[in-house]
Amino acid sequence: MRNLVKKTSAKTLNVFSLLSSGLCRITTMRVRQLSILIVSLSLTVLGVRPDAATAKSKRGPEILIFQLAQVDIPKNSPPGLEALIRSKFDALMSKQPQLLPQIPKDAPSMDASVTDRRGNKPFRKYMKKHRMRPFRVTLEVKQLEMDIKDNPRVAGKLISAKIQIHMFGETLPFRTMAFTGDGSATIAIEVGKKVRDKDKRFAREDAAEFAINLAIAASLQKLKIAQKK
Repeated sequence: MRNLVKKTSAKTLNVFSLLSSGLCRITTMRVRQLSILIVSLSLTVLGVRPDAATAKSKRGPEILIFQLAQVDIPKNSPPGLEALIRSKFDALMSKQPQLLPQIPKDAPSMDASVTDRRGNKPFRKYMKKHRMRPFRVTLEVKQLEMDIKDNPRVAGKLISAKIQIHMFGETLPFRTMAFTGDGSATIAIEVGKKVRDKDKRFAREDAAEFAINLAIAASLQKLKIAQKK
């Protein structure tokens, strides 16, 4: 059985650069006699590079903190979707040395209700000293589609899962800057004549992982562009 990566349009991200960088990967996993057929990935931002978040200086690269505060999912979503999005986001963040999912525990406390920009001085001083930029992040599942149909190639069914993720972030402790990033992924898998919940969950999980990866990459690219201005 073969794994295939297919570009869907001229605007589709170069998947292989993401694979080599660790921002994107294909997981080889078999559930019964199941195989990944198609992975189509797309971004709303072009030219994303794996080093998008690296703002190097003599003191070393800057660390970005993406603190996930909220996950918005469509009504009538399958059970556990929010937990799935959170777990995939945390797992992907932990693999990137330039990213942190949480503010370090030894950082001074921050009062988000303080509007005076001279406030939260110990917190701001800590972030500056350690070259960190914290953001409050929201992930929104803009689209979630599951389709099951007869497999035209062999006996059995074809399951496709499509997920579109919108990522929104604001600076902490003051909302002085915001960014967005979008990622969309479609996974198609072959299964036997009987479709199990396990099969659908497998397709949904892989689609979510790819889409979140791409949303993160798009966000990093926008932050890099903003920093140059």
